[in-house]
Amino acid sequence: MVFKTRHFSLQNWILPSIPMPKNNVSTEASIILSKTLFFDPRLNDEGKYALRYLLCPLFSWSDDLPKAKSHKIVALRQASPVITNTAFNSQKMWDGRKKSLEDQVIGPRPMISNDENAMTEQQI
Repeated sequence: MVFKTRHFSLQNWILPSIPMPKNNVSTEASIILSKTLFFDPRLNDEGKYALRYLLCPLFSWSDDLPKAKSHKIVALRQASPVITNTAFNSQKMWDGRKKSLEDQVIGPRPMISNDENAMTEQQI
């Protein structure tokens, strides 16, 4: 059976609009900033690895490893979750302790964790 784009049988698989908090609506400038940061290697203490180099589009922007690697290429405690369609997840982090993408970014992880980016609060 061959399916064509927008075939009625595929309607159940179409995602709704991306949910956005009212205080953080996506703009063209924020999209450009997000893409820039994703490809910017300065977001770790050594300035060597952009997030893009650790995650692969072929694996839904994950790393396809049993355990994620740190910025120093050391195995972490758990696998990297895929980030494709993560805006639709109601819980973030493996243990569900974060409830939004905005909440996940701020805090000891991932930006200032020694295991991940190892930045200081002053660098953020």
